[in-house]
Amino acid sequence: MRSLEDRFGDVIDQLEGLGDRPTLAEVDELHHLIDDLDYELQTTTGLGARRYELTKRSRHSHALLGEARNRALDITDEWEVPQTIDRPY
Repeated sequence: MRSLEDRFGDVIDQLEGLGDRPTLAEVDELHHLIDDLDYELQTTTGLGARRYELTKRSRHSHALLGEARNRALDITDEWEVPQTIDRPY
């Protein structure tokens, strides 16, 4: 099995490679993967320098995930039909 460092690195690479138009399905899939890695980090890694470095990778992946989700939601919002509001003049 590959190390947590490598797997967090892979997720970060995937998040950085999503581009300007990720889908919510892509973002959700990566979210579940990050949650699994975080669980493994919390349950298998003791205190110390390794945990500190892994926690930094986890936080970085969560920040990228939030940005990707925002981009995905902005794209989704573009397709919504705006409501017309009748205003008296």
